[in-house]
Amino acid sequence: MRFRILGTLEVEAPGGRVTLASPRQQRALAALLLNPGSVVPVERMIDALWADEPPATAVKQVRNCVSALRARLGDAGAAIVTDGPGYRLRVGDGDLDSLVFRRHVTAARALAGQGKLVDAVEEIRAGLALWRGPALDGLRATTLAGRAALLDEQRADAVELGAGWQLRLGETGEVVRELTAFCAEHPTRELAHLLLMRALAKEGRYAEASTLFHGLRRRLADELGVDPNPDLRRRHEEILAEAPPEATADGGDTTAGTEPERHFGRAVTELAEAVTWQWRAEAELRSQHRPRPIALRWSAVPRPGQPPLRGDLGDVAGTFAALPVPQLVVLGDPGSGKSVLALMLTLQLLRTRAPDGPVPVLLSLASWDPRREHLDRWPAGRLADDHPALRNAREYGRDAPTRLVLGGHVLPVLDGLDEMPADLRAAALDALDQTMAVGRSLVLTCRSAEYEQVTRESGPVLGAATVVRLEPVTRQEALTYLSAREGAGRNRWLPVAERLRREPDAPLARVLRTPLMVDLARSAYRRPGTDPAELLGSEDAGAIEGRLLDSFVPHACARVPEPPGRNPKTNQPVGAVHRGAGRPLAGFPGPAPGAGAQPRPGLVAAVPRGARPYPGRAGGPCWSRRSSSPPAGSTTGRRRPRSTACRSAAPPS
Repeated sequence: MRFRILGTLEVEAPGGRVTLASPRQQRALAALLLNPGSVVPVERMIDALWADEPPATAVKQVRNCVSALRARLGDAGAAIVTDGPGYRLRVGDGDLDSLVFRRHVTAARALAGQGKLVDAVEEIRAGLALWRGPALDGLRATTLAGRAALLDEQRADAVELGAGWQLRLGETGEVVRELTAFCAEHPTRELAHLLLMRALAKEGRYAEASTLFHGLRRRLADELGVDPNPDLRRRHEEILAEAPPEATADGGDTTAGTEPERHFGRAVTELAEAVTWQWRAEAELRSQHRPRPIALRWSAVPRPGQPPLRGDLGDVAGTFAALPVPQLVVLGDPGSGKSVLALMLTLQLLRTRAPDGPVPVLLSLASWDPRREHLDRWPAGRLADDHPALRNAREYGRDAPTRLVLGGHVLPVLDGLDEMPADLRAAALDALDQTMAVGRSLVLTCRSAEYEQVTRESGPVLGAATVVRLEPVTRQEALTYLSAREGAGRNRWLPVAERLRREPDAPLARVLRTPLMVDLARSAYRRPGTDPAELLGSEDAGAIEGRLLDSFVPHACARVPEPPGRNPKTNQPVGAVHRGAGRPLAGFPGPAPGAGAQPRPGLVAAVPRGARPYPGRAGGPCWSRRSSSPPAGSTTGRRRPRSTACRSAAPPS
């Protein structure tokens, strides 16, 4: 007679399957089969049959149950013998599937020890084929659950053992197929995830391997309150380091010994210095500090359990530092100053950064395709591109950019979720939610309408983040900013101010409610001889915005000396590149003010959607889409904003 417990309890006699209709008989037989050849005391039989509430006649009923079980098993019933204080089931090694399984595993280990991995894999597969589901599946017996769980653990060990041998044989595709389902069934089993990560990496599926790691890390934190083991974390770093495109370019010797590891801390410090220089120079080019920044006011979107928050640009860094979970989402209308807030927050966090604190790194989300690059690998690649000295393995060890990201030394300030293609936004938010669920630091900006749309499609995300919304510029703040640099006794903006006071909802008043348009207005009419009253000549808000955008190019792009450390560029006019630069717009008499002035390679306080001036790499300033990379699938090479390298790089020319 054959007994099966690797799945539902089954008894197979020569004449066919034996049905045990009584649940007590099933539990009694299961207790004996979980201890083959060993005595099961009557007390344990009582626990198996009744758990915590045995009747007063429990001992007698156990005897009756065993007698009925013997009768039901026929000739095989004689294998159940009374032995001292309990009962014992005599069963041959080939008559119980759990014993056959253990025999296969033992043989497989012996074969692997002899280097016969192919035979070892076949042997362990034969053992695993005996399993039809969880041990004693469907048998409701609390006291037997522990022994059944031990069998399930042996099965999981065997799966991992076989997968490890298959990896050594190069059978990565088979390992991926088998372990994908296994890891879904065992979501916190670390060795299985490690083996699957290795197989995915060998298949070139680096993003999936990294996603697998982050899912496991989140579950371990949520369910067990622990981090992945060091082997898993190390393998994750290795996977990111192995991933293309260029692990060794521009970095000198790629063989990193122990000495560079001692200088890794210097990479953090020098990255902070480089990022500070980069964005401080950008803020100066944008004239963010003179005469003073436009007042950017914000208020928190109400969320359960979060206190009401509001403030201005000067408060945002302190507010961020005080958040219980350091995650901030900044929403606003077009031109409301989201990118400016991201830039200034980056500089404020750099100024107040503790020596061991993360370095805020401002990145445009337009350069990320979440379907192709994992969220951790993408910023590591950007660091390597924008700060190529970090690739120097002699100075910082192997793949310092990746280690900076994975080690929590980088605080990503991600600007412009709305500037990603619409079909990528939900995937990007899902990746952010998955990776940041364990409380990692994050700043994200997006237009309000686009954020609300994508969260409706994908469901609630970043549940621990504080969400703030930028408020419109008030009429008085706009007028104060526009007239701040007027000479004593003169104010060309008085007619505009008078109109705004009389007609607070006029088209011009609506246009001047965003920092972008206020700044463009000041740029367009900053020169003596220009008259802001021209803006009163149209009652169409779109025409006013178009005039300000067109007139910005020649007025804001005056030639200025390059800051230290940058290569001088040969300027060339860009009005012909920008749409309609220097031409009259409908609703306004005469040419745009100052048409024909020479440009300078600078940026204004906020950037129009769809168009951005930036210093060209090989020549003068260009006018480009704001995205710093081509659309997904494009073969065009990436063009990223220029930045400084770390100090150990070659000095700038």
